[in-house]
Amino acid sequence: MTTTRSPAPVTGQATGGAALVTAVTALAPAVWGTTYFVTTAFLPADHPLFAALMRALPAGLLGLLIARRLPHGDWWWKTLVLGTLNIGIFFPLLFVAAERLPGGVAATLGATQPILVTFLAVIVLGEALSRWRLVWGLVGAVGVGMVVLGPGAGFAPVGIFAGIGVIALAIFIPRQLKLDQPMLEFRVLRYRMFTLNTALGMCVFIVMIGGMMILPLYMQNMNDFTAMESGLVLLPGAAVMGLMSPVTGHIFDAIGAKWLAVAGFTLLTVTTFMFADLSADTSFTYLAVVNTIRMFGVAMVMMPVTTAALNQLPQSLIPHGTALNNTFRQIAASVGTAVLVTIMVSTTRDPEVYGVEGLVHGADVAFFVAAVVGIFGIVGSFFIKNSHGQNTPG
Repeated sequence: MTTTRSPAPVTGQATGGAALVTAVTALAPAVWGTTYFVTTAFLPADHPLFAALMRALPAGLLGLLIARRLPHGDWWWKTLVLGTLNIGIFFPLLFVAAERLPGGVAATLGATQPILVTFLAVIVLGEALSRWRLVWGLVGAVGVGMVVLGPGAGFAPVGIFAGIGVIALAIFIPRQLKLDQPMLEFRVLRYRMFTLNTALGMCVFIVMIGGMMILPLYMQNMNDFTAMESGLVLLPGAAVMGLMSPVTGHIFDAIGAKWLAVAGFTLLTVTTFMFADLSADTSFTYLAVVNTIRMFGVAMVMMPVTTAALNQLPQSLIPHGTALNNTFRQIAASVGTAVLVTIMVSTTRDPEVYGVEGLVHGADVAFFVAAVVGIFGIVGSFFIKNSHGQNTPG
């Protein structure tokens, strides 16, 4: 005899629990909505990168203090990818778009994200296209537009490209993880020492390339040097880098990358701090000598951390690791240059009040920020291990 059980009746307790979950879920968009108010009411205008930092850093530190634990195993590379996409790149692009697309345009474009997610679910997860999701996504976008769009609405190329960047990042990474032969094999980030050494290479590129851009600008625009002299001041450092590369290679074979990176980052950081105290009459000799020592430190870091990163990978993944390592370093150099030059320009003081020293102040602040990045490199270098290879994830 077969018996069937009728579904359990829906009780008031179950209904109350569902209502509570719905109410808590509704808090997320409400809290997110405070971003615009806090940014416009309490943070300085025309500083989108600072606004992004203030939006992300306190919450991240608070979460770390509450959790009191670090990722393990595969979650190191997953955290790196998710953190970079959701925080490190997303927030700066978001606030740049908000600044350059005034009058509610950025908020309206942001409201189209459910539509984007609907199509991503089809592309990445293979789900069937849901007409209801599209309809409600369109309704939401139109509703937000009706509320926030005002007479100041407008489009700027920088804001549009920043918005496109957010969308491109959201599509590119998940797509690469699904392909059998991806353009960039992000799975190599599962190897923790590869990820660490790649991050250290990004740090050294930010400090080196950013400094190489700021120094000539300072020499030509804030001091009395010519373009030829600003190029010559970089020459000894370039020569030292070329001469030191074979030497650091032999030292790496003997002792590994850890202490080379610690010493190199220390030199790089200290000399960058020395550049954070320039004046309108700093001598050519001082600039050339300090920059040469900086490049000496770069030579002690760049090749060893790159080699240590690739040594962590199996032979079949080394081409993918090389491509990803180079890509990340170039991105770091590009973003670092843009951020440091932006800092230099935004922190200059009025030359009519402070004279040339007001312009020099911006360069000093930019070098100070670059030196702080070097400090992160020093700390990270102490965690390097197995420089000559282990070939196991985690």
